[in-house]
Amino acid sequence: NTRKGRLRNAIKYAVNKSPLYKIIGPDVDVAGTSGKAHEFGGRYKKQRYDKRAFMGPALEKVKPRLPRLWAGSVKGQ
Repeated sequence: NTRKGRLRNAIKYAVNKSPLYKIIGPDVDVAGTSGKAHEFGGRYKKQRYDKRAFMGPALEKVKPRLPRLWAGSVKGQ
């Protein structure tokens, strides 16, 4: 539920093969400061935001399914 959809559109993912890791979250260049204020609470553009986590709860919800969802998506060296 966003006015302009910037935060939703800022969620990206990246995969590094060596060493192998994956990262998912808001692109800091697009919505880093505002995303942090929403996730953890804080100030953004002189306004105070209560904690309204979106990435943490989403991760917890899908965490059990991640191995199956990512199976075969990243090849080893």
